[in-house]
Amino acid sequence: MDYHTVSRLSERISDLLANKLSVSGRTLSQRSREAGPMLPRRTKADLAILVEALEKTEDPRVAMQIDPAHVMAAYRRCLKFLQSVDPNQDRITRRYRLAAVAMFQILAVSVVTIWVLRHQGYL
Repeated sequence: MDYHTVSRLSERISDLLANKLSVSGRTLSQRSREAGPMLPRRTKADLAILVEALEKTEDPRVAMQIDPAHVMAAYRRCLKFLQSVDPNQDRITRRYRLAAVAMFQILAVSVVTIWVLRHQGYL
C-alpha cells in the first residue's frame, strides 16, 4: 500500500471527522485525538490503525509492513460509522441531555432542601 492511497483514505476520514463531529485539527491524528470521547471504542481503534498506516507509509521500507486488507477494513468501518452520524440529531441529543441533567439537579436540591427544613422543624 503506497503513501498516496493511505493519504487519500485518511484525508477522507479526516474530512468526515471535521464535518460530522466538528472537530478541529490539521492532521488525522489530531482530529482523532480530539474526537476521542465522541467515538466508540472500535472506531477509535480503527482510527489508530489508519494513523499508524499513514505514519508507516512515509518510509518505503517500513511501508511494506502494512497489511492492506487490515487498513481497508478499518477504513470501511470508520467510514460506515461517520456516515451514519447526523450532526443535527447529535446537537438535539446534547440539548436534551443538558436539560435532563439540569432538571435532575433542581429536583435533588429541592428534595434535600425540603428534607432539611422538615428535619429542622420549619415544615
